[in-house]
Amino acid sequence: MDDATERAARKTAEETSRFTRQFAEGIERAAQANADMITDQAEALRHIWQAGTEMASQLTARSADHVGRFLGIGGDEAEKAADQVSGNIGAVAQSASVAARGARAISREWVDLVRHSAERSLDHAGVMMRCRSPQELVTVQTDLLRDNVEALMDGTRRIAEIALRTADDASRHVNGKRA
Repeated sequence: MDDATERAARKTAEETSRFTRQFAEGIERAAQANADMITDQAEALRHIWQAGTEMASQLTARSADHVGRFLGIGGDEAEKAADQVSGNIGAVAQSASVAARGARAISREWVDLVRHSAERSLDHAGVMMRCRSPQELVTVQTDLLRDNVEALMDGTRRIAEIALRTADDASRHVNGKRA
């Protein structure tokens, strides 16, 4: 290869690498912003749910007292009923908190998946620039495709495991079998 062609190829490789890097950084920033938004929404939901639970618990206690007096039920029976309702509401609130934590874990997993995919793409872009034949280029591209599909399957599996664990934990709280 002559000197001018080599410089042009090097310049093209550098520009492509810079563009790919900037593109990957943009994707990572967008994924992180999305994860932050999901985390913030999950936390806000947990706070709202907790405040609602506390309010419902207080209203339940007051209502149980009024109903108990109306029906002539003694203080102990009315208090037991109020405690049971309050416990049920608390279990539901705890399960919502577990679900919010699960949503945060899933959003972090998605961000990691996107970040690793962008890094792999950058690594392969440099390799593609050094290809000397169409066959080499096709090989590198299919390697990248295989790596991305494999990473997607692994990430999806981890996300499914997180979702399953979250559902199990939330279910234990609702059923009163805290683990």
